[in-house]
Amino acid sequence: MNDKIPKIQTSTLTQQVVDFLKQRILDGELQSGQRVWAAELAEEFGVSIAPVKEALLILQGEGLIKNVPRRGSVVRQFSPRDVEELIYIRHLIEADAAACAIKQGHITPELLASLTSHNEAIGSYRTEEGGFSDRIVPYEHDRQFHDIIVAACGKPEYMLGNLNP
Repeated sequence: MNDKIPKIQTSTLTQQVVDFLKQRILDGELQSGQRVWAAELAEEFGVSIAPVKEALLILQGEGLIKNVPRRGSVVRQFSPRDVEELIYIRHLIEADAAACAIKQGHITPELLASLTSHNEAIGSYRTEEGGFSDRIVPYEHDRQFHDIIVAACGKPEYMLGNLNP
């Protein structure tokens, strides 16, 4: 088979719900602390409740949704202090992972090209006002940038997809 042919990516209902909810959270349409009702979302999207519940679990794993006892799913609230701490911790993880990957000789031209590509993709969505024209795509490139560095070091436990804040 020809390795040059790109694989076709399909999007499941769950992934479509994840993307839509993520966009609403990042755009502020769903506010911090706001309750998210799976049944209402399923009706709004015209899908069964199962993909909505799966999407909420994925977003919970990404730290954007929190499951609160006796309240259900709510949009996670981040204080300015929370954001500062997350940025600081991520900086420490990425700096340590980069140093580790360099020491182990895992920094290849292909890895650097991939990191550069993700970084440039993030910048391409910047607006003149300093915001982003789209928030989902840069967010995903940022996560991939982080995970590439961490994976190069061999510390999968620090990959963003494996962290549950």
